[in-house]
Amino acid sequence: MLEDDGFVPIGRVTFEPPARLVIHFDREDAKAWGPALYAFRVGNEVVRIGKCEATIKGRMIETERLVSRALSGNYQKGGANPWEAFEWRRRLLKHGHGELLAREGPTTEERALIKRYNPPLCNDSPCARLRPPEARSVKGESGVTTAITYWQRLNEAVSGEVNSKLRQYHPEQPCALPDNGGDMRSLDQRQPETIFQDRVMLVEIDRFIGDKSIFDAARYAWKASLSRAKKLDYVLAVRKGVIVGVFVPTEWLSATPANFPDFPESDPKRIGFHGCEAPPEIQARYRGRPAPVKRRGDQSPLHYYGGG
Repeated sequence: MLEDDGFVPIGRVTFEPPARLVIHFDREDAKAWGPALYAFRVGNEVVRIGKCEATIKGRMIETERLVSRALSGNYQKGGANPWEAFEWRRRLLKHGHGELLAREGPTTEERALIKRYNPPLCNDSPCARLRPPEARSVKGESGVTTAITYWQRLNEAVSGEVNSKLRQYHPEQPCALPDNGGDMRSLDQRQPETIFQDRVMLVEIDRFIGDKSIFDAARYAWKASLSRAKKLDYVLAVRKGVIVGVFVPTEWLSATPANFPDFPESDPKRIGFHGCEAPPEIQARYRGRPAPVKRRGDQSPLHYYGGG
C-alpha cells in the first residue's frame, strides 16, 4: 500500500460534469510541500504517481487544467491524451471520487514506485506501454488531429453508458446482476452470444471477491498453466454470468507471498498476474456481455476462449 511507502492522504479528486477534473485539498499545509511525490488512488487502485519539484499545489492546478481541457475535447501538444481523460472520467463516475496522497521529500524513487504499482494513468508505466501511441501522448500538429479522432472514437464506443452517467451523476453500477444461481450463462437469452476475437481466460470471481476489487479477485490465484497463461491477451472477470472486468496481464507469476505480498498465502502451484484494465475499446467489446453457457456439471471457475 502507498501508506507503507510513506504516503499520507492529503485530499480528493472528483469529476464535475460535463468536463472538469477538480482536486480538493484536505490538508492546507500539504499545498506547500515540495519537492514531493504524489499519487492518486481510485477504487483502491493506484492510478497515477508523479513528482513535483516546486509545490504540490502548483502541480495539481496544472493537472486540473490539462485533464479538464482534454475532457472537453481540446487537445494540445504535450497535454493530457484522450485515453487518460477518458479513464479519469470513467473511473471517477464509477467510484464517485478518488484519493490524493503525497510524500514530502526527495523524488528519486518515482520510477521505482511506478514500476512497483504499475499505475494505468501514468503514460510510462508497464501497462501503458501496451497502449497504442495515440493513447499515450499528443505529439505535434498531426498528434492533435489524431487525438481528437481517437477521443471521438472512445466516446462513440460507450456513448449510451457515458451519457447515462453524466445525466444521473452517480457511481456506476458494473451491470445488472440478477440471481441466476451463479452459473456462467446469459442473463438475457435474446442477447447474442459473445464472440471472442482475442485469446482470453474467463475467471468466475463470485466465490472469491468478498471485499476485494474486481481486479484483485480476477488476478489471484488460479490453478492454471503458467506457459498457457503467458499467451493470453486478456483476462475477463465474470460475476453471475456477466463479464464485469477486462484486464491486460503484463506479468504472470507463481502465487507466492514474494510475488503477491498483499494477498493471502496460496498453493505455489497456482498462478496470478500483475496488470491493468484493458483499453476502452476492448472494454466496450466484452464488458457487460454474457459469458458462455457452461456444460452441465462443469464446476471449473476458469475457461479459455478465442484460442487462449
